[in-house]
Amino acid sequence: MSKIPKKIFQTWSTKNISPSFQQIVDLWKILNPEYEYCFYDNDDCEIFIKKNFDEQTYNAYCKIIPGAFKADLWRYCVLYKYGGVYVDIDTLCLSGIDKFLTEDIEFMVPIDLNTNPGEGQHNLFNTFIASTPGNPILLNAIERIVSNVENKRISSSKLDFCGPGLLGRAANQVLGRNETDSFVGLERNHGKIHFLKFEPNIEIVRDMNENILLQNKNGNPLLQCLYFMECQKTKNYKSWLSMNPI
Repeated sequence: MSKIPKKIFQTWSTKNISPSFQQIVDLWKILNPEYEYCFYDNDDCEIFIKKNFDEQTYNAYCKIIPGAFKADLWRYCVLYKYGGVYVDIDTLCLSGIDKFLTEDIEFMVPIDLNTNPGEGQHNLFNTFIASTPGNPILLNAIERIVSNVENKRISSSKLDFCGPGLLGRAANQVLGRNETDSFVGLERNHGKIHFLKFEPNIEIVRDMNENILLQNKNGNPLLQCLYFMECQKTKNYKSWLSMNPI
């Protein structure tokens, strides 16, 4: 049995999700019936951070502007506290999670094969993270975000502020590698860490045995449409792509 707790965490701005989009969300429950499903809206996320982390972390969370960036910090925190699986709400579950976890795995994440030439090859696709509680990679990521906020450290890539770039830097440091060392080609088990493969065009996440775990919205036009319809329902919605993190 895997050391990773059987919990699935997801977040969205509100609990008021449309029935059509809820069907997408429910696939994670249907295909993983043995997992406890935990949903947090914006208020829940803030309360969780305030209750379980120090004042520095809470203040950093409050200062981050885009909701997607706040969700980056929250996902690291909730997995650090409880362990389990975090997955973005705009993903299509295609398989049970346990198929990808072995008893020795303590951290699992896809490698982000970003096709933007301006991005590095150290990104980890934080759309999906499975972890034991107290994992040092997550602690490193949390501390980096707090430092970035406190020092107003905004790099040329927003992904390095709290997203895939930052998570990759954290993992590299814990693994004793240079911060920006590439993860490309490392899709397999590395001791207690399992790097999954990400196919950038159809945006599927799979293992090296061709088992497909999920599809991200950008590879699925219908899912993408449903997601953006859900975004338009959100009060004062703005894409993180058009905003500074703090």
